[in-house]
Amino acid sequence: MEPMKKWACAVWQEKSRTEVGVILRKWIDTAKKVVYWPSGVDVLRAERYDLSPSLHWKQFPLIKIRCEDGKSFYHS
Repeated sequence: MEPMKKWACAVWQEKSRTEVGVILRKWIDTAKKVVYWPSGVDVLRAERYDLSPSLHWKQFPLIKIRCEDGKSFYHS
């Protein structure tokens, strides 16, 4: 049996838009306040194979994490 992947609902800034999505928790660096997004790799494949961020992935400013592992952090 595969280990369970950890997911989070995150809010990040992508150019002039605010994006909200459920992504692998490992794609979020709370210390650097960054969301990593696959570049040159299909996103669904990256999620399916539980890929870790690499140097060539895009980075976007993290606004907040709404929830992760069943814990809600949502405050409007």
